[in-house]
Amino acid sequence: MNTRRFFIVGDSFSKFLENSGVVSIGEIEHKVFSGEELGKNSLFFLGQGVAAERINALLDSAGSSPTYKNTFCFSRIKKSGQQLVHKSNSINSMITEPKKTSEHCYEADVLVDEHCDEIRDHIAGQHIPGMVLVEASRQMFLAVTELFFLNEYTTKFYFVINSTFVEYYKFVFPLDIKIYYSIVNVDASSREGRLKFSVSMDIVQNEKSCAKIDYEFSTYEIDFLVQKEGTAAASAIALRHERREVSHMPPVSSASQARNHLGAAYFDVDNTVINIKSMFSFLEFAEVEKEYSAFSRNVKELSNELREMKEQKIKREEVNKHYYGILEGTKVSEIEALGRAWFKYAFYDNPAVFNLSIVNSIAKHRQKGFLCVFVSGSFEALLKPIGDYLDVKSFICAPLEVVGDRYTGKLTGEPVIGQGKAVGIKKHVSDFGVDLATCFAYGDDITDIPMLSCVGNPRLVNPSGAAKYEYKNRGLLSEESIFET
Repeated sequence: MNTRRFFIVGDSFSKFLENSGVVSIGEIEHKVFSGEELGKNSLFFLGQGVAAERINALLDSAGSSPTYKNTFCFSRIKKSGQQLVHKSNSINSMITEPKKTSEHCYEADVLVDEHCDEIRDHIAGQHIPGMVLVEASRQMFLAVTELFFLNEYTTKFYFVINSTFVEYYKFVFPLDIKIYYSIVNVDASSREGRLKFSVSMDIVQNEKSCAKIDYEFSTYEIDFLVQKEGTAAASAIALRHERREVSHMPPVSSASQARNHLGAAYFDVDNTVINIKSMFSFLEFAEVEKEYSAFSRNVKELSNELREMKEQKIKREEVNKHYYGILEGTKVSEIEALGRAWFKYAFYDNPAVFNLSIVNSIAKHRQKGFLCVFVSGSFEALLKPIGDYLDVKSFICAPLEVVGDRYTGKLTGEPVIGQGKAVGIKKHVSDFGVDLATCFAYGDDITDIPMLSCVGNPRLVNPSGAAKYEYKNRGLLSEESIFET
Protein backbone atom coordinates (compact mmCIF):
# COMPACT_ATOMS: atom_id res chain seq x y z
CA MET A 1 0.00 0.00 0.00
CA ASN A 2 1.65 3.20 -1.20
CA THR A 3 1.73 6.22 1.08
CA ARG A 4 1.22 9.61 -0.54
CA ARG A 5 3.20 12.48 1.00
CA PHE A 6 2.42 16.19 0.68
CA PHE A 7 3.96 19.43 1.90
CA ILE A 8 1.56 22.17 3.01
CA VAL A 9 2.71 25.63 1.88
CA GLY A 10 1.34 29.15 1.79
CA ASP A 11 -1.30 30.05 -0.79
CA SER A 12 0.93 32.66 -2.42
CA PHE A 13 3.56 30.12 -3.57
CA SER A 14 1.59 29.58 -6.79
CA LYS A 15 4.51 28.45 -8.96
CA PHE A 16 5.74 25.96 -6.38
CA LEU A 17 2.18 24.63 -5.97
CA GLU A 18 2.27 23.46 -9.60
CA ASN A 19 4.55 20.62 -8.46
CA SER A 20 3.13 17.28 -7.36
CA GLY A 21 3.42 16.49 -3.67
CA VAL A 22 2.56 20.06 -2.65
CA VAL A 23 -0.75 21.44 -1.44
CA SER A 24 -1.86 24.89 -0.27
CA ILE A 25 -2.94 25.63 3.28
CA GLY A 26 -6.19 27.07 1.89
CA GLU A 27 -7.13 23.79 0.21
CA ILE A 28 -6.34 21.72 3.32
CA GLU A 29 -8.28 24.12 5.57
CA HIS A 30 -11.34 23.88 3.31
CA LYS A 31 -11.36 20.08 3.49
CA VAL A 32 -10.62 19.70 7.20
CA PHE A 33 -13.03 22.40 8.37
CA SER A 34 -15.81 20.84 6.24
CA GLY A 35 -14.96 17.31 7.37
CA GLU A 36 -13.88 16.00 3.95
CA GLU A 37 -11.42 13.14 3.65
CA LEU A 38 -7.89 14.01 2.58
CA GLY A 39 -7.29 10.79 0.72
CA LYS A 40 -6.36 7.38 2.00
CA ASN A 41 -2.76 6.76 3.05
CA SER A 42 -1.93 10.46 2.78
CA LEU A 43 0.58 12.12 5.09
CA PHE A 44 1.08 15.85 5.35
CA PHE A 45 4.28 17.70 6.32
CA LEU A 46 4.77 21.35 7.05
CA GLY A 47 6.45 23.57 4.47
CA GLN A 48 6.88 27.35 4.39
CA GLY A 49 4.56 30.32 4.16
CA VAL A 50 1.86 29.25 6.61
CA ALA A 51 0.89 31.45 9.56
CA ALA A 52 1.33 29.75 12.94
CA GLU A 53 -2.29 30.55 13.86
CA ARG A 54 -3.62 28.77 10.77
CA ILE A 55 -1.55 25.65 11.38
CA ASN A 56 -2.52 25.46 15.04
CA ALA A 57 -6.21 25.98 14.22
CA LEU A 58 -5.95 23.25 11.57
CA LEU A 59 -4.40 20.79 14.04
CA ASP A 60 -7.02 21.64 16.69
CA SER A 61 -9.82 20.93 14.23
CA ALA A 62 -8.20 17.75 12.89
CA GLY A 63 -7.50 16.49 16.41
CA SER A 64 -11.20 16.41 17.24
CA SER A 65 -11.97 14.02 14.39
CA PRO A 66 -10.76 10.40 14.03
CA THR A 67 -10.82 10.93 10.24
CA TYR A 68 -7.50 12.76 10.41
CA LYS A 69 -5.73 10.61 12.99
CA ASN A 70 -1.99 10.28 12.22
CA THR A 71 -2.46 12.33 9.05
CA PHE A 72 -0.43 15.43 9.99
CA CYS A 73 3.26 14.77 10.68
CA PHE A 74 3.99 17.92 12.63
CA SER A 75 3.10 19.51 15.94
CA ARG A 76 1.66 22.84 16.96
CA ILE A 77 3.97 25.72 16.08
CA LYS A 78 5.74 27.72 18.74
CA LYS A 79 7.83 30.44 17.14
CA SER A 80 10.42 32.55 18.90
CA GLY A 81 8.65 35.39 20.67
CA GLN A 82 8.80 38.96 19.48
CA GLN A 83 11.15 39.91 22.34
CA LEU A 84 13.65 37.24 21.29
CA VAL A 85 13.80 38.20 17.60
CA HIS A 86 13.23 41.94 18.13
CA LYS A 87 10.09 42.18 15.99
CA SER A 88 6.97 44.16 16.85
CA ASN A 89 4.71 42.01 14.64
CA SER A 90 4.61 38.27 15.33
CA ILE A 91 4.15 37.37 11.64
CA ASN A 92 7.72 38.59 11.06
CA SER A 93 9.18 35.99 13.44
CA MET A 94 10.86 33.36 11.21
CA ILE A 95 12.27 30.73 13.58
CA THR A 96 11.23 28.38 16.33
CA GLU A 97 12.76 28.89 19.76
CA PRO A 98 16.41 27.74 19.50
CA LYS A 99 17.52 24.58 21.31
CA LYS A 100 21.01 23.98 22.65
CA THR A 101 22.40 20.73 21.22
CA SER A 102 25.94 20.85 22.65
CA GLU A 103 28.49 23.33 23.98
CA HIS A 104 28.23 26.47 21.76
CA CYS A 105 25.91 24.69 19.27
CA TYR A 106 22.20 25.39 18.72
CA GLU A 107 19.48 24.66 16.18
CA ALA A 108 16.05 25.90 15.14
CA ASP A 109 13.49 25.39 12.38
CA VAL A 110 12.80 28.14 9.87
CA LEU A 111 9.04 28.83 9.63
CA VAL A 112 8.28 31.74 7.35
CA ASP A 113 4.85 33.37 7.17
CA GLU A 114 3.89 34.30 3.59
CA HIS A 115 2.64 37.67 4.87
CA CYS A 116 5.90 38.66 6.56
CA ASP A 117 7.72 41.77 5.34
CA GLU A 118 10.45 39.84 3.50
CA ILE A 119 8.09 37.51 1.58
CA ARG A 120 4.89 39.32 0.68
CA ASP A 121 6.44 41.59 -1.95
CA HIS A 122 9.47 39.52 -2.94
CA ILE A 123 8.31 36.16 -4.23
CA ALA A 124 10.21 35.32 -7.41
CA GLY A 125 10.08 31.90 -9.06
CA GLN A 126 9.74 28.91 -6.74
CA HIS A 127 12.58 29.38 -4.25
CA ILE A 128 12.79 31.25 -0.95
CA PRO A 129 14.53 34.63 -1.52
CA GLY A 130 18.08 34.77 -0.19
CA MET A 131 17.36 37.79 2.01
CA VAL A 132 14.76 35.73 3.89
CA LEU A 133 17.56 33.35 4.91
CA VAL A 134 19.71 36.28 5.99
CA GLU A 135 16.89 37.66 8.14
CA ALA A 136 16.22 34.23 9.64
CA SER A 137 19.90 33.92 10.52
CA ARG A 138 19.86 37.39 12.08
CA GLN A 139 16.88 36.37 14.21
CA MET A 140 18.77 33.22 15.18
CA PHE A 141 21.73 35.08 16.65
CA LEU A 142 19.38 37.45 18.47
CA ALA A 143 17.33 34.62 19.98
CA VAL A 144 20.33 32.48 20.99
CA THR A 145 22.06 35.43 22.63
CA GLU A 146 18.92 36.60 24.44
CA LEU A 147 18.04 33.11 25.67
CA PHE A 148 21.43 31.76 26.67
CA PHE A 149 23.71 34.75 27.34
CA LEU A 150 21.61 37.74 28.40
CA ASN A 151 18.83 35.92 30.26
CA GLU A 152 20.25 36.70 33.71
CA TYR A 153 20.60 40.44 33.11
CA THR A 154 17.87 42.81 34.24
CA THR A 155 18.85 45.55 31.78
CA LYS A 156 18.02 45.53 28.06
CA PHE A 157 20.64 45.24 25.35
CA TYR A 158 21.16 46.60 21.86
CA PHE A 159 22.85 44.50 19.18
CA VAL A 160 25.29 45.93 16.63
CA ILE A 161 26.40 43.91 13.58
CA ASN A 162 30.11 44.37 12.88
CA SER A 163 30.37 42.15 9.80
CA THR A 164 28.36 39.66 7.74
CA PHE A 165 29.55 37.04 5.25
CA VAL A 166 27.10 35.03 3.14
CA GLU A 167 27.67 32.16 0.71
CA TYR A 168 24.79 30.55 -1.19
CA TYR A 169 25.26 27.00 -2.49
CA LYS A 170 21.79 25.82 -3.54
CA PHE A 171 18.25 27.08 -4.00
CA VAL A 172 16.13 26.76 -0.87
CA PHE A 173 12.50 25.86 -1.53
CA PRO A 174 9.33 26.23 0.61
CA LEU A 175 9.94 22.91 2.36
CA ASP A 176 11.27 22.29 5.88
CA ILE A 177 14.47 24.24 6.65
CA LYS A 178 16.90 23.97 9.56
CA ILE A 179 19.41 26.44 10.95
CA TYR A 180 22.47 25.02 12.68
CA TYR A 181 24.28 27.65 14.75
CA SER A 182 27.77 27.47 16.23
CA ILE A 183 29.66 30.05 18.28
CA VAL A 184 33.23 30.49 17.03
CA ASN A 185 34.25 32.98 19.71
CA VAL A 186 32.68 35.03 22.49
CA ASP A 187 34.52 37.80 24.30
CA ALA A 188 33.47 39.82 27.34
CA SER A 189 35.23 43.12 26.69
CA SER A 190 36.22 45.73 29.23
CA ARG A 191 34.07 48.25 27.36
CA GLU A 192 30.90 48.93 29.31
CA GLY A 193 28.16 46.36 28.90
CA ARG A 194 29.70 44.71 25.87
CA LEU A 195 29.85 41.13 24.65
CA LYS A 196 31.39 40.37 21.28
CA PHE A 197 30.50 37.26 19.26
CA SER A 198 31.75 35.49 16.16
CA VAL A 199 29.21 32.92 14.94
CA SER A 200 28.63 30.67 11.95
CA MET A 201 25.36 29.24 10.65
CA ASP A 202 24.43 26.57 8.11
CA ILE A 203 21.04 26.73 6.38
CA VAL A 204 20.13 23.11 5.69
CA GLN A 205 17.46 21.48 3.53
CA ASN A 206 17.29 17.79 2.60
CA GLU A 207 20.37 17.30 4.80
CA LYS A 208 22.42 19.50 2.46
CA SER A 209 23.99 22.85 3.34
CA CYS A 210 22.32 25.43 1.09
CA ALA A 211 23.90 28.56 2.55
CA LYS A 212 26.53 29.55 5.08
CA ILE A 213 26.17 32.82 6.98
CA ASP A 214 28.79 34.20 9.38
CA TYR A 215 28.35 37.18 11.68
CA GLU A 216 30.45 39.21 14.02
CA PHE A 217 28.25 41.23 16.34
CA SER A 218 28.35 42.98 19.71
CA THR A 219 25.84 43.61 22.47
CA TYR A 220 25.73 46.81 24.51
CA GLU A 221 23.73 47.78 27.55
CA ILE A 222 20.95 49.95 26.21
CA ASP A 223 21.76 53.06 28.29
CA PHE A 224 25.35 53.06 27.07
CA LEU A 225 24.49 52.72 23.40
CA VAL A 226 21.48 55.07 23.35
CA GLN A 227 23.65 57.89 24.63
CA LYS A 228 26.42 57.10 22.15
CA GLU A 229 23.99 56.70 19.25
CA GLY A 230 22.27 60.01 20.04
CA THR A 231 25.58 61.87 20.05
CA ALA A 232 26.63 60.19 16.82
CA ALA A 233 23.32 61.01 15.10
CA ALA A 234 23.50 64.71 16.02
CA SER A 235 27.12 64.88 14.86
CA ALA A 236 26.36 63.08 11.60
CA ILE A 237 23.63 65.62 10.80
CA ALA A 238 25.96 68.51 11.57
CA LEU A 239 28.74 67.00 9.47
CA ARG A 240 26.35 66.48 6.54
CA HIS A 241 25.21 70.10 6.69
CA GLU A 242 28.85 71.24 6.65
CA ARG A 243 29.57 69.13 3.59
CA ARG A 244 26.39 70.19 1.80
CA GLU A 245 27.45 73.82 2.20
CA VAL A 246 30.76 72.99 0.55
CA SER A 247 29.07 71.04 -2.26
CA HIS A 248 27.42 74.25 -3.56
CA MET A 249 30.80 75.81 -4.37
CA PRO A 250 31.80 75.84 -8.05
CA PRO A 251 34.06 72.85 -8.79
CA VAL A 252 37.70 73.30 -9.73
CA SER A 253 38.82 70.88 -12.44
CA SER A 254 41.75 68.57 -11.70
CA ALA A 255 43.58 69.90 -14.76
CA SER A 256 43.22 73.46 -13.50
CA GLN A 257 44.44 72.43 -10.06
CA ALA A 258 47.49 70.72 -11.50
CA ARG A 259 48.47 73.82 -13.51
CA ASN A 260 47.49 76.52 -11.08
CA HIS A 261 47.67 75.62 -7.39
CA LEU A 262 46.94 78.53 -5.15
CA GLY A 263 49.13 76.87 -2.55
CA ALA A 264 48.92 74.22 0.12
CA ALA A 265 46.91 73.99 3.34
CA TYR A 266 48.69 72.13 6.15
CA PHE A 267 46.68 70.61 9.00
CA ASP A 268 47.89 69.33 12.34
CA VAL A 269 45.71 66.29 13.08
CA ASP A 270 45.32 65.50 16.81
CA ASN A 271 43.05 68.04 18.52
CA THR A 272 42.82 70.00 15.27
CA VAL A 273 41.20 67.77 12.64
CA ILE A 274 40.14 65.19 15.21
CA ASN A 275 39.31 65.55 18.89
CA ILE A 276 41.44 62.63 20.09
CA LYS A 277 45.13 61.68 20.25
CA SER A 278 45.45 59.18 17.41
CA MET A 279 48.52 57.31 18.67
CA PHE A 280 47.15 56.79 22.19
CA SER A 281 43.71 55.93 20.85
CA PHE A 282 45.38 53.25 18.72
CA LEU A 283 46.99 51.73 21.83
CA GLU A 284 43.62 51.80 23.61
CA PHE A 285 42.07 50.02 20.63
CA ALA A 286 44.78 47.34 20.67
CA GLU A 287 44.28 46.85 24.42
CA VAL A 288 40.47 46.81 24.44
CA GLU A 289 40.11 44.67 21.33
CA LYS A 290 43.01 42.41 22.41
CA GLU A 291 44.83 43.01 19.11
CA TYR A 292 48.22 42.02 20.53
CA SER A 293 49.54 39.46 18.11
CA ALA A 294 51.24 41.91 15.73
CA PHE A 295 53.31 43.62 18.43
CA SER A 296 56.62 42.53 19.91
CA ARG A 297 56.01 44.55 23.10
CA ASN A 298 53.27 44.53 25.70
CA VAL A 299 50.76 47.25 24.77
CA LYS A 300 49.67 47.96 28.34
CA GLU A 301 53.26 48.28 29.56
CA LEU A 302 54.10 50.73 26.79
CA SER A 303 50.99 52.81 27.58
CA ASN A 304 52.12 53.07 31.21
CA GLU A 305 55.67 53.99 30.21
CA LEU A 306 54.43 56.76 27.91
CA ARG A 307 52.20 58.18 30.65
CA GLU A 308 55.14 58.20 33.07
CA MET A 309 57.34 59.98 30.51
CA LYS A 310 54.60 62.58 30.01
CA GLU A 311 54.26 63.09 33.79
CA GLN A 312 58.03 63.54 34.05
CA LYS A 313 57.76 66.25 31.37
CA ILE A 314 60.15 64.45 29.04
CA LYS A 315 60.30 66.13 25.63
CA ARG A 316 57.52 65.13 23.26
CA GLU A 317 60.12 64.25 20.63
CA GLU A 318 61.60 61.60 22.96
CA VAL A 319 58.16 60.26 23.90
CA ASN A 320 57.38 60.01 20.18
CA LYS A 321 60.56 58.00 19.47
CA HIS A 322 59.88 55.67 22.41
CA TYR A 323 56.33 55.00 21.18
CA TYR A 324 57.49 53.61 17.85
CA GLY A 325 59.54 50.92 19.56
CA ILE A 326 56.31 48.92 19.72
CA LEU A 327 56.44 48.52 15.94
CA GLU A 328 59.82 46.78 15.97
CA GLY A 329 59.62 43.65 13.83
CA THR A 330 55.95 44.14 12.89
CA LYS A 331 54.77 43.66 9.32
CA VAL A 332 53.84 46.88 7.54
CA SER A 333 50.74 45.23 6.00
CA GLU A 334 49.51 44.01 9.41
CA ILE A 335 49.87 47.45 11.00
CA GLU A 336 48.09 49.07 8.03
CA ALA A 337 45.20 46.60 8.50
CA LEU A 338 45.12 47.38 12.22
CA GLY A 339 45.06 51.09 11.38
CA ARG A 340 41.94 50.59 9.28
CA ALA A 341 40.33 48.53 12.07
CA TRP A 342 41.22 51.26 14.59
CA PHE A 343 39.56 53.91 12.39
CA LYS A 344 36.37 51.86 12.33
CA TYR A 345 36.57 51.39 16.12
CA ALA A 346 37.20 55.07 16.92
CA PHE A 347 35.28 56.90 14.19
CA TYR A 348 32.45 54.92 12.56
CA ASP A 349 29.91 55.22 15.33
CA ASN A 350 31.23 58.53 16.66
CA PRO A 351 31.30 61.38 14.12
CA ALA A 352 31.76 63.76 17.10
CA VAL A 353 35.42 62.77 17.00
CA PHE A 354 35.84 65.16 14.04
CA ASN A 355 36.23 68.92 14.40
CA LEU A 356 33.47 69.85 11.96
CA SER A 357 34.72 73.39 11.33
CA ILE A 358 38.14 72.07 10.32
CA VAL A 359 36.53 69.38 8.16
CA ASN A 360 34.67 72.18 6.41
CA SER A 361 37.89 74.15 5.98
CA ILE A 362 39.62 71.16 4.39
CA ALA A 363 36.80 70.79 1.88
CA LYS A 364 36.78 74.53 1.07
CA HIS A 365 40.55 74.64 0.53
CA ARG A 366 40.40 71.62 -1.73
CA GLN A 367 37.55 73.10 -3.77
CA LYS A 368 39.51 76.31 -4.25
CA GLY A 369 42.52 74.46 -5.63
CA PHE A 370 44.73 74.07 -2.56
CA LEU A 371 46.56 70.85 -1.86
CA CYS A 372 45.55 69.66 1.62
CA VAL A 373 48.23 67.97 3.71
CA PHE A 374 48.19 66.34 7.16
CA VAL A 375 51.22 67.24 9.31
CA SER A 376 51.57 65.02 12.36
CA GLY A 377 53.91 63.17 14.68
CA SER A 378 51.57 60.20 14.16
CA PHE A 379 52.23 57.64 11.41
CA GLU A 380 50.70 56.95 8.03
CA ALA A 381 48.90 53.73 9.00
CA LEU A 382 46.65 55.87 11.25
CA LEU A 383 46.56 59.02 9.14
CA LYS A 384 45.64 57.34 5.86
CA PRO A 385 42.17 56.06 6.93
CA ILE A 386 41.35 59.57 8.22
CA GLY A 387 42.69 61.05 4.99
CA ASP A 388 40.68 58.61 2.87
CA TYR A 389 37.52 59.64 4.72
CA LEU A 390 38.21 63.37 4.23
CA ASP A 391 39.82 63.06 0.78
CA VAL A 392 43.28 64.13 1.96
CA LYS A 393 46.03 62.20 0.16
CA SER A 394 49.27 63.87 1.32
CA PHE A 395 51.01 63.37 4.67
CA ILE A 396 54.04 64.78 6.45
CA CYS A 397 54.40 62.34 9.31
CA ALA A 398 56.71 60.09 11.31
CA PRO A 399 59.49 58.79 9.01
CA LEU A 400 59.35 55.15 10.08
CA GLU A 401 62.25 52.93 9.04
CA VAL A 402 61.24 49.85 7.06
CA VAL A 403 63.54 46.94 6.22
CA GLY A 404 62.00 44.43 3.84
CA ASP A 405 58.33 44.30 4.79
CA ARG A 406 58.79 45.12 8.48
CA TYR A 407 59.20 48.16 10.68
CA THR A 408 62.42 48.42 12.70
CA GLY A 409 60.81 50.57 15.40
CA LYS A 410 63.16 53.46 14.56
CA LEU A 411 62.80 56.75 12.72
CA THR A 412 64.92 57.67 9.71
CA GLY A 413 64.76 61.36 10.69
CA GLU A 414 63.53 63.65 13.42
CA PRO A 415 59.97 63.36 14.75
CA VAL A 416 57.39 65.60 13.07
CA ILE A 417 56.83 67.62 16.23
CA GLY A 418 57.56 71.28 16.96
CA GLN A 419 60.35 72.47 14.69
CA GLY A 420 60.12 69.17 12.84
CA LYS A 421 56.74 70.22 11.41
CA ALA A 422 58.20 73.46 10.05
CA VAL A 423 61.12 71.56 8.49
CA GLY A 424 58.71 69.11 6.86
CA ILE A 425 56.51 71.87 5.46
CA LYS A 426 59.46 73.80 4.00
CA LYS A 427 60.75 70.69 2.27
CA HIS A 428 57.27 69.85 0.99
CA VAL A 429 56.79 73.38 -0.39
CA SER A 430 60.19 73.21 -2.08
CA ASP A 431 59.32 69.88 -3.72
CA PHE A 432 55.83 71.04 -4.60
CA GLY A 433 56.85 74.41 -6.04
CA VAL A 434 54.49 76.84 -4.31
CA ASP A 435 55.09 80.01 -2.31
CA LEU A 436 54.93 79.67 1.49
CA ALA A 437 53.30 83.09 1.58
CA THR A 438 50.21 81.68 -0.14
CA CYS A 439 49.96 78.64 2.14
CA PHE A 440 47.74 78.03 5.16
CA ALA A 441 48.54 76.06 8.31
CA TYR A 442 46.21 74.95 11.10
CA GLY A 443 47.40 73.85 14.54
CA ASP A 444 46.17 73.86 18.14
CA ASP A 445 49.22 73.52 20.37
CA ILE A 446 52.08 75.76 21.40
CA THR A 447 54.39 73.23 19.74
CA ASP A 448 52.63 73.94 16.41
CA ILE A 449 53.81 77.56 16.40
CA PRO A 450 56.99 76.84 14.35
CA MET A 451 54.71 75.32 11.67
CA LEU A 452 52.29 78.26 11.81
CA SER A 453 55.13 80.78 11.71
CA CYS A 454 56.51 79.55 8.40
CA VAL A 455 53.37 80.15 6.27
CA GLY A 456 51.62 83.28 5.12
CA ASN A 457 48.23 82.33 6.57
CA PRO A 458 48.53 80.73 10.03
CA ARG A 459 45.44 79.59 11.93
CA LEU A 460 45.70 78.79 15.64
CA VAL A 461 42.76 76.48 16.44
CA ASN A 462 41.05 76.79 19.84
CA PRO A 463 44.31 77.95 21.42
CA SER A 464 45.26 77.75 25.09
CA GLY A 465 46.31 80.90 26.91
CA ALA A 466 49.98 79.87 26.67
CA ALA A 467 49.70 79.34 22.91
CA LYS A 468 48.04 82.74 22.46
CA TYR A 469 50.78 84.41 24.51
CA GLU A 470 53.53 82.80 22.42
CA TYR A 471 51.66 83.63 19.25
CA LYS A 472 51.46 87.28 20.30
CA ASN A 473 55.18 87.39 21.13
CA ARG A 474 55.99 86.27 17.60
CA GLY A 475 53.82 88.99 16.09
CA LEU A 476 51.40 86.47 14.61
CA LEU A 477 48.28 87.45 16.52
CA SER A 478 45.44 88.88 14.46
CA GLU A 479 41.67 88.55 14.38
CA GLU A 480 41.69 86.16 11.44
CA SER A 481 44.61 84.06 12.73
CA ILE A 482 42.64 82.76 15.74
CA PHE A 483 40.34 79.95 14.63
CA GLU A 484 37.71 79.23 17.26
CA THR A 485 35.41 76.24 16.61
